[in-house]
Amino acid sequence: MAALTVTVSMRVVGLLLVSALMIVPVAVAQLLTRSFRRTMLVACVVGVLVCVVGLSITYWNFLSPGATIVVLAVGTYVVVAALRPVWARRRPRVRHDPHPDLPDDVDIPDAGLVPAGSAAARTTPGGDPCSG
Repeated sequence: MAALTVTVSMRVVGLLLVSALMIVPVAVAQLLTRSFRRTMLVACVVGVLVCVVGLSITYWNFLSPGATIVVLAVGTYVVVAALRPVWARRRPRVRHDPHPDLPDDVDIPDAGLVPAGSAAARTTPGGDPCSG
């Protein structure tokens, strides 16, 4: 079904617009979000907004709709990429604990391993800690 949609839309609006609308909104969303679900949601919203704004601009001005939508999409990416470091500095880094009900300390039992430079490692015959 996705292949049919891409093929039909390529004939209607052109290869440049289809390629840009498949790539640029997802790239914008990946700059803004961290989870897959939010990335897809933001990408859909960005794609729809860019299309509606681009078609609205071309309704009142004598411009090519495909090129206008692509320019708006790329412009959105440039603006978000430029403002991302500013947003990152303003937002405090709060570490999210995925399992708040579990203790953070992990107790790994000692498996009887002896560090290579210790006195116990030198007492084995032949000086090889693995022989014996």
